[in-house]
Amino acid sequence: MTDIKLSQGAIYTFPISESEFGACRIVESFPADSDISKDHYLNKNNEMCFLVVTTTWIGTKTPDLKDKALTERLVLNHHSWKNQEYDWIVNGLPPENFTYIGSVTFEDDIQNYNKSGWGNWQVIGRGEQLLLQREWDNGDHEEILAREAAEWQLQYEEKKRIEAERIARLQGLSLEEYKKLNPFNKWIEFVRPKVAVKKSNDLFKETLTNIIALGEKPKKPLVMKELKSMITGFNELQKKYKFIETPERDDICVQLGDMLHLLKLKDDPALLFEKWEDL
Repeated sequence: MTDIKLSQGAIYTFPISESEFGACRIVESFPADSDISKDHYLNKNNEMCFLVVTTTWIGTKTPDLKDKALTERLVLNHHSWKNQEYDWIVNGLPPENFTYIGSVTFEDDIQNYNKSGWGNWQVIGRGEQLLLQREWDNGDHEEILAREAAEWQLQYEEKKRIEAERIARLQGLSLEEYKKLNPFNKWIEFVRPKVAVKKSNDLFKETLTNIIALGEKPKKPLVMKELKSMITGFNELQKKYKFIETPERDDICVQLGDMLHLLKLKDDPALLFEKWEDL
């Protein structure tokens, strides 16, 4: 029998700011051996999955279970959204920052819920869409868009600055010098198992050793073969250790870009990474 905390109607609150909370509701649960759970691309540990909706409730303290907002689905129409319900199929148990407060009944037909949106509890827990929708509902749209445009411009300038620093750091660096780095040591604090970090650094160094062995002016097809081998090597590490998420993927792509720069190749690292990776 399914735990009531994981059953239809279970309500969980989660922090969305320093003082406010949002709430989500389990609509349906799926056993680990169900097709839904097996098909979830993030469900690498074969866990049970849940259809979860974000509710319209926002508050500073635990809500009364009779609050109507707990049965209302968040519908997005801010910016370019066109009345899209915010429903997700998520894998595994709710994280520690999700607090079960009880269960409610709701009248919606389960068949009306979206079962094709794959995500995780963290996507819901960020509360980003909940806050954006509230601001859109209560603010001046033109002012919001103008402020965001200014923020995006600042972010663009910051990315340009970081990229310029990266190029300056690589300037004049030889492949032998670059090989001495352990670029994935930054993962040690949060990647488990830790052996995955060591093997990632080893793969990085092995790739550079093989490229250096090709000589001072290696033929591009041979270089690309080694770079592809590095990415497929990460594919194999992921199958074994299941440690690569979005931040790790980004870091691997950065290292691929650094290698291309040092080798004076103009290929887009993001396109190559997307072509070769299966993470």
